[in-house]
Amino acid sequence: MKKWVSPIVGFAISAVAFGVSAETTIELSREISPLVLNGNQVEKGFFERIGHLEVKEGQNQLLVQLGQIVPQDGRRSKYNSDPIVIRFDAQESPLTLSYTPFRDMAEVRAFTQSLDFELIDEDGKAIHYQAELLPIGGLQGFQDYEKAVAQYNQKGQGTAVMAVAQSVPEQAIDKVSTSTSSNRIAILQTGFSELSAEEQQQFMQWAISNLK
Repeated sequence: MKKWVSPIVGFAISAVAFGVSAETTIELSREISPLVLNGNQVEKGFFERIGHLEVKEGQNQLLVQLGQIVPQDGRRSKYNSDPIVIRFDAQESPLTLSYTPFRDMAEVRAFTQSLDFELIDEDGKAIHYQAELLPIGGLQGFQDYEKAVAQYNQKGQGTAVMAVAQSVPEQAIDKVSTSTSSNRIAILQTGFSELSAEEQQQFMQWAISNLK
């Protein structure tokens, strides 16, 4: 007998086996430098500027730093902000992250209090975000940004904290496995309930002949 699987159930099985991963992009204004994305340091050359990043659909966490020339007391000074951690949700639409350039140090001080970025999608719709300063000690260019973000998330007390994958005790692994198994069963049950009676019969025959 020819083995046959409904496209609905086939997709459910594929999703369980391989996972479904989707990505979009975020464009950064020239003065915004990305440092860490979702727990991983953004790699770049010493003089290289990264203007956009690929981000996953769903929750993301981005550590950035602003660097801008600002007029001060009749001269132009380079302002480098403390690192800023931002948490936001991304959908299919590409995003743009920017801010209103500073005209003087008073505006710099106001920004450090408000952290007023503009995060929009390609239709100009504002995207909600959480942001917080994350001061890091050490000489500029030698800080361990990745470690700083990991420690920030582990404390779990900031406004832009994001849960990250971490080592878990052995006794917790069984709970994770049980949860994953439950999710797989739920996906299959949903697909199975959408089949016709004939398709359910064909699926059952396939499933029985492929029992482990």
